[in-house]
Amino acid sequence: MMKMNPICERAARAAARTPRFSAALFGGNALLAALALFMLGLVFQRAGETGELRYAEMLRIFHTLVWAELILAALLVPARAAGAVSGEREQRTLDLLLGTALSPRRIILGNLLQNLVSAGIFALSGLPVLLTALLFGGVSLADVALLCLGILFSAALSGSLGLFFSATNRTTAVAIVETYAAEALLFLAPFGILLLTKSFGSAGTAVSWLILLSPVSLMENLLFHATGLHDFAALAENPLLQQGLIPAALLEFLLMAVLLLAAVRAISPRRRKRKFTTEQNLIK
Repeated sequence: MMKMNPICERAARAAARTPRFSAALFGGNALLAALALFMLGLVFQRAGETGELRYAEMLRIFHTLVWAELILAALLVPARAAGAVSGEREQRTLDLLLGTALSPRRIILGNLLQNLVSAGIFALSGLPVLLTALLFGGVSLADVALLCLGILFSAALSGSLGLFFSATNRTTAVAIVETYAAEALLFLAPFGILLLTKSFGSAGTAVSWLILLSPVSLMENLLFHATGLHDFAALAENPLLQQGLIPAALLEFLLMAVLLLAAVRAISPRRRKRKFTTEQNLIK
């Protein structure tokens, strides 16, 4: 039987004992439910006035709820991950933790896993709200499952950012600020670069691959495959996005691996050069 990572197990038990996680779960789902009810109310009100219920409007509600889940995951996961290592350092327990049988790699991966478990619970608990927008069908359960996996994948990338800055900073506050700043750049900067270079012809084409680094491109691609609708015109016109689902996932996975390796390296004990003893010096 596979043994659970001790870091993940400890954090999962701590979250289960505190009302903070339950409150965050309830608040996030309540926000999604309120958003779904508000948008459904607008659609049915318009249908009552015009006598026409447009199926595309129901799909737009579904898109909005998926993006809302992605935003909530991108806000909640890094906040917890950014305090994982820096919090231990502030409490002066990091050296004790490194002195146990746990390797730095297991410490980092355990913290990432426990954040993904929380994100997975949130994504699964929000499924009933997502499915209310599909009362008239049109999206398969396989598409919904892929979208949930896409949210978890983006949450893993955001958590990797949080762990990297947590491992490279001494205080949690600085780690959180740097994490959110880096996350905003990762989500939005590729689009800004694409729009700025779009009018430069070949220059815009040369940097268009950067858009695949943003989790937004991955979710836009998954939503397009599920419903056939685009949310961003800039992405719809990009030829890379039309066949970039796998390249986007691979690029983001590579970035995630680099961040996690850098975090492991940052907390690994420095190996000092061995000094010659007096006896060795005499022999020399």
